[in-house]
Amino acid sequence: MSEMRLYASLILAFRLETGDEEASGQETLNYRRFEALEKAIKSISTKETGEDKVGLKVRIGFVLKRAAKIMRGYFVMKADAQKEADMTRFLDMIELQWHYIFLPAQIECEQRRTGLRKPSAMPDEEDISVFRDFIKQEMVKLIEQYEMWDKHTFVRARNLVVARLTMFNACRVVSRQD
Repeated sequence: MSEMRLYASLILAFRLETGDEEASGQETLNYRRFEALEKAIKSISTKETGEDKVGLKVRIGFVLKRAAKIMRGYFVMKADAQKEADMTRFLDMIELQWHYIFLPAQIECEQRRTGLRKPSAMPDEEDISVFRDFIKQEMVKLIEQYEMWDKHTFVRARNLVVARLTMFNACRVVSRQD
């Protein structure tokens, strides 16, 4: 669902860039209009300060690849060789331009991810124990009273379990790295 919202935002930016208010999602996948698409990507994935939103930029790249592959499959099923060839050209264009448009953002995302795994980025042991105690207390509050849960209570219980599992798995990973 979030991919569709992202693609819709890209279409709107593409329409602004081209001045064509009737441009469709298929038009954004036209290899002949790749420069306008590139400008639309830049307008969406740039902060007010001029910096890139690297995670968003990488997501846009993968959404474009996926959309083009889906459209290519659709045209193959419809036996429309010309449009299928156009989608193939668009995919080739994405692959050729990936290193220029998306790769720097992808590398920065990977560097951030590895930086988060370093012990210096880990929370203090005291903070972890406070968080663990809070989760236990909240789970006990939910379990000690026997009552039918509504959806909000269920979501709260699920979130507590997920937080507990995430914290448990993170502690196991840290102990392995030591």
